[in-house]
Amino acid sequence: QAFAEIPLAYTTRIDGVSVTERGAIDLPYTAGGQGPGTFNTEYDGNNLYVDWTFAPTQPGEVRTFVVEYTVTGGLWIYPDGDLLEWRAVPADRSGAPVEASRVVVTLPPDPATGQPVPAGDLAATSFDWPSEIQIGDGRVVIDSSEPIPDGLAMLVQVGFPHGIAPAAAHPCPVPEDTPARESPPLPGAPPSTSAADGPGRG
Repeated sequence: QAFAEIPLAYTTRIDGVSVTERGAIDLPYTAGGQGPGTFNTEYDGNNLYVDWTFAPTQPGEVRTFVVEYTVTGGLWIYPDGDLLEWRAVPADRSGAPVEASRVVVTLPPDPATGQPVPAGDLAATSFDWPSEIQIGDGRVVIDSSEPIPDGLAMLVQVGFPHGIAPAAAHPCPVPEDTPARESPPLPGAPPSTSAADGPGRG
């Protein structure tokens, strides 16, 4: 059995959860029920837990699972640039280290040109754990530089020009309307993190 912890903080909702086991033929798991090939979801505090059951493994066998979901209200919207912030690797993993982590952010095309957002208009950073960052046109790849022990997290941020994502700012139901960390500066513009500048989540 395995599980994934998805943070709910700074989001409006998370839905559309699915689990797939990758192989020669991909095997979609069934929501609800018990036994191999099924998964269940449970809300607990500020997290959504996804548990799934798979067939017994053999020594040395490698299994790959893909957990997909849709996040609503997960972007920080500012007049001079928007921000994606996400806890890619949670700290609590029941004692299991993460040997390697890769975060790939693919942005929608620029609505004004229909082309990928130029790399020079993007910015990215990570917190709590060292990483290597590659920024290309319309795409950011963040790799952990070394294994991540249990109890430590990796938080990533990607900044991009305002208007690229089809999202509108709306009030954020938290005491302070600021991201968890200081935003990475967008090329040519300082980060805007004050309530006076009209930020919100979208």
